[in-house]
Amino acid sequence: MVILGRKPAEPSWLALLYPYAGFLTLTCEGLIRMTTYNWELIERLLHEVQKSSGHSFAPRAYAEEHAAAQAAQGQAPGNLDDLKAQAADYERLLLKHDYIESRPEGEGGNGENFILTPRGSALLSLLDSSIPGNDHPLQVLDEQDDALDPATFDQLAAKVQIA
Repeated sequence: MVILGRKPAEPSWLALLYPYAGFLTLTCEGLIRMTTYNWELIERLLHEVQKSSGHSFAPRAYAEEHAAAQAAQGQAPGNLDDLKAQAADYERLLLKHDYIESRPEGEGGNGENFILTPRGSALLSLLDSSIPGNDHPLQVLDEQDDALDPATFDQLAAKVQIA
């Protein structure tokens, strides 16, 4: 399959029909498929969710810090504005698909921060880069049309061999 190109970030008719059109590619067969997620950024966001007690969750700021950390390691972080927008999109996606939920007031919730759900904890376990040899779970996630679709992810997370 040949990927013809990434859909532009600006709103279009496709974005109105499909809310995650920013993550889509058009193939030469005319099919629309999900692109690979930025798993490192998602991992960073999930770690920040764990630490967000008492302060607001700020995905754009975390994206900026993530880019700075990549640059310090000699990696090219790409366009910072795109990365910030992607982080905000991921926040909405993670919330919508029940990977994160509003943090209760009794746990430091302020209406603008989150906790991981069991699904979010499972995702973080798969993504955690501190686990040596963690490439296989990422490969399995990347092979899915939409690895963050709740039904798809729940099936993958249930398979002990990828965890």
